Amino acid sequence: MNRGPWNRSPRASGNPYLRETRSIFAKSAYAPENNPWVKRDEMDAALLFRGAILSAYGSIETRLAEIAIRCSRLDAYASIRTDFPYAMPRRLAFLRSAFSTGPLAPFERVADAFLTRFEASAELRHMMAHAHTQASGDLVGWGATFHDYQPTKGGAITYRARRMRLAELEAEAARAARFSRIGRRLYWHLDESGLLPPVG
Repeated sequence: MNRGPWNRSPRASGNPYLRETRSIFAKSAYAPENNPWVKRDEMDAALLFRGAILSAYGSIETRLAEIAIRCSRLDAYASIRTDFPYAMPRRLAFLRSAFSTGPLAPFERVADAFLTRFEASAELRHMMAHAHTQASGDLVGWGATFHDYQPTKGGAITYRARRMRLAELEAEAARAARFSRIGRRLYWHLDESGLLPPVG
């Protein structure tokens, strides 16, 4: 019998698309580790919020990449481009240069503010994408600790850890989603201007 998500009976949460866990310890089928003390709704919410953050910034990065590709094909920016900048710091530097001169100069103020805010999100983006999540409660309440190891210059290794309450994680997810929508509007205005050539 087909046991795909559309043929399962709804969960207690009312969402028929989420799989039930088969573990007697895990409260969520999507939990990265088994913790019987964490409630299912809290775990599912934390996973949703983390996914929302990654989805929002992934959309932004893709739009920035497309804008950079299209800018790089304009003769007006040949002097600031030797090849397409793949590394994010170089890509942002290229975009800043492109928006500071030539046909895209009218968008400079808005674009610079957007790129500055995007740069400020680097640590959050990287931690949400790469860090291990440990869900647990304490005297203050339930939360998730994100921790990983970050290589630095000179061969040193930096241990990073950030504790976030569920409400804080939700706020970051909502903030990232709003920021992604702002990026979509900026992209739309650039596209409507007709200043950029198509990707293909």
